Amino acid sequence: MGMPRKGSRRAEIGNHLYLWRVRKAASFSPLGRSKGLHFVLMVQRETEHFTRPGSVALFHLESRSPWFKMMPLEGDKPGTNVSSTDVRELVEFALDQGWQPEDRGPPFWVPSDEGPELVKFNLASAA
Repeated sequence: MGMPRKGSRRAEIGNHLYLWRVRKAASFSPLGRSKGLHFVLMVQRETEHFTRPGSVALFHLESRSPWFKMMPLEGDKPGTNVSSTDVRELVEFALDQGWQPEDRGPPFWVPSDEGPELVKFNLASAA
């Protein structure tokens, strides 16, 4: 599964380039309401200049603030309150959990247990 380059942001982690993007996700709450905004962070490592896409890591995140918004960057470029530092910590965690970014195959849902300490977000269960 390949991730589109257009609309994605870049992060250099170690000696590798990663693309990442954020999509809103349905909230998971017994009352149908959420205390914060839920979304999915998708990350893919550059492999052979993205001509042979590898596995995509998926993170289900929840904002710690009920007022979280997907904030725009300058001009009309998409953006989020997710920082490249957050992405770096999450990628390192996914690699520790067994993500093989150069292997082809289905997306790798990163488990929520014992995740990294992020300032604005919680790593949530996707189920």
